[in-house]
Amino acid sequence: MFSRHRGLTRGQRALSRKLLWILGSPRSGSTWLLKMLDSSPVVTAINEPSIGRHLAPFTCEIPGSAAPDFDPGNCTLNRMAADGESYFFSEPHSDTWVGPLGSMICERLATRKEFKVIAIQEPNGSQAADIIMRSIPEARFLFLLRDGRDVVDSECAAYAEGGWMTKRYPMRGIHADERRAFLEESAYKWVWRTTIVSEAFERHPGPKLMVRYEALRERPQDEMTRVFEWAGIDADVGAIVEQHSFDRAAVRGPNEFVRAASPGGWRENLTADEQGMIQKIMQPTLDRFGY
Repeated sequence: MFSRHRGLTRGQRALSRKLLWILGSPRSGSTWLLKMLDSSPVVTAINEPSIGRHLAPFTCEIPGSAAPDFDPGNCTLNRMAADGESYFFSEPHSDTWVGPLGSMICERLATRKEFKVIAIQEPNGSQAADIIMRSIPEARFLFLLRDGRDVVDSECAAYAEGGWMTKRYPMRGIHADERRAFLEESAYKWVWRTTIVSEAFERHPGPKLMVRYEALRERPQDEMTRVFEWAGIDADVGAIVEQHSFDRAAVRGPNEFVRAASPGGWRENLTADEQGMIQKIMQPTLDRFGY
């Protein structure tokens, strides 16, 4: 068991208690949730600082490798190299870097210290949840979970040719003949991120809350009331939920950032073969979380 507060000054510890990390998977409603939190004047929102991507790059992205070659124990570079003497973030030398990492995170986010709550969404870097939350044990930890089949369906639409990601960034998008490989890797990444986040969530000694996307979508006012109360924020939740309703989205559609937002869409958007493939990869994790 790691010690608490190691390396953090009193001021950094106080700031770390203002941090609210939203971790889970991309395409799980984290941007929506962040915007609702940010509607409170005492909250400041930080959208994907990407520290998790730097701390824990996926090993399946190394040339010559493929997702089926890995498992949750070696799916990121830090997990594969954890016992190495020379690796910077090696486990045998964790007492030299865990505290300083927490200090760095707090110092970087201290630019927002005038706010009561600093809400950070880091879905694409959630594979580093264990490292991040270990270094700031008093921070709030919100585990946002969504059915992985809907996650990979939504990711595939985002990265497809003509998808919203290709409009935002200089990328060509996934060709039709690349679709199956993308879905396979995305399915594995959902399993890995979900496993890492859930394990970090179980170990976290600070305030923590689990929210399911499906419940947030079905009962947004009830779920956001729970989130605001947990975060210690007084808010007109009904007005906030209405303001950020999906029906108010200016741009919405199958290839846009705001998509269908309806649980279970994967059954219509993925072929029977694709469904069978991702189901085989995800089944134990889906079962574990009741999907």
